[in-house]
Amino acid sequence: MLKTKVPPGRARKIPTWAEQALAKRLQEPQGFESYGAIQQWLNTNLGITAPYKTVHKKRALSPGIVAKSAAPG
Repeated sequence: MLKTKVPPGRARKIPTWAEQALAKRLQEPQGFESYGAIQQWLNTNLGITAPYKTVHKKRALSPGIVAKSAAPG
């Protein structure tokens, strides 16, 4: 019987399923005002507590995760 191999290392702070939910949410026109707003959304809607640094780094590594803000003026 085959065994599922568990990769070494620590668990992800933002699981893959949560990244997918976030990517779907980012497709909506209103987006987020800041990375802090993304943190709050993750906590409120998905129950995930992710540090600011993690949210910012995830945005740098995944171009699809972008904080959208209103255009000035």
